[in-house]
Amino acid sequence: GLYQQGGAFLDRVPFCFAMNGKSFAALTDYFPEMLPKVLMHATVFARMSPDQKTQLMQNFQVLGYCVGMCGDGANDCGALKAADVGISLSDSEASIASPFTSKIDNIECVPIVIREGRCSLETSFETFKYMAMYSLIQFITVLILYTVDTNLGDFQFLLFDLVITATVAILMGRTGPASELGIKRPLGTLISIPVLGSLICQTLLVLLVLLMSYFLTTSQPWYG
Repeated sequence: GLYQQGGAFLDRVPFCFAMNGKSFAALTDYFPEMLPKVLMHATVFARMSPDQKTQLMQNFQVLGYCVGMCGDGANDCGALKAADVGISLSDSEASIASPFTSKIDNIECVPIVIREGRCSLETSFETFKYMAMYSLIQFITVLILYTVDTNLGDFQFLLFDLVITATVAILMGRTGPASELGIKRPLGTLISIPVLGSLICQTLLVLLVLLMSYFLTTSQPWYG
């Protein structure tokens, strides 16, 4: 009946699917065109073989999901490897295959992993933008100083490179995650409008301030 009604039934809300390994195998073997729509509304997968668990992780990844998997046995190793984030809930064979191992034998650790992951991603992006901005600002400063046949001194370069940049970068990297998960997901790529846009706008602002400082200084009667 589900196949005969086609996509009309699957487009209705609200509803959800629960399936076991036999149903999943029949769906993938005989109705592969229905699999994406069913997975979008499925909430429970039970009695599945290790290969089916791995296949399920891969199918969700094809749909564009970032997939997490929790397992506590050797039959979960394949799915833990295939998932984007694998969490072992025991010290058994599954802990070898998963990048994370929880000391708590339940899924309470999942929000913690998500918070830490988002924090690491955001911190990496912010550190990259800070280092890029630092390099651009120093480059623009040196170019402006070259117009008046001068340059930054050795101590100034040392201060910029060692004290200011290294200190701020280290402190930014030691920031912890928020206590609660937010609704908005962080960006997943550096090549995006928000990241590049903020970097370009900040660079233009710094360039404007440096040029104003340069022309204001050179216009003074005591200059020269």
